[in-house]
Amino acid sequence: MSNPNSIIESFDVAQFEVNIEGLQAKNFTSIHGLGMNTESLPVQEGAMHEKVSRKGRTRYRNLELVRLFTGNKELVSWFQECARKAPVKRSGSVILKGENSEELFRFNFRKAWPIEWVGPSFEAHGVNQPAYERLVLDVEELEVV
Repeated sequence: MSNPNSIIESFDVAQFEVNIEGLQAKNFTSIHGLGMNTESLPVQEGAMHEKVSRKGRTRYRNLELVRLFTGNKELVSWFQECARKAPVKRSGSVILKGENSEELFRFNFRKAWPIEWVGPSFEAHGVNQPAYERLVLDVEELEVV
């Protein structure tokens, strides 16, 4: 049993790294969607009135990656290749780093391919804002190690 007076360590999520197999893409500013869920399927067993369920499919959330738009076409080229032909699925990792850049936590994704790319927004008035690009990946497997 855990000690109720013990201090629980939390992680600062500001330092992270994303690696995608075969791509040089780096410097992502945000990541959203690390998650998974398993369906709970109700089962009717005769005249029993108790709740009975069985495990259904496990699904993985789409992974959204955002980075500064530098004019590098690597991400949009991957999207366009998958849109025109059969998807080129890649594996990768999201790595949470500590204060000294040591690896604290790793999320490995597999069989991922881009399903959405959004380029920068442009406005002729107002303050200069950085330009961002966003890539959404369909993830078929996720492992937390």
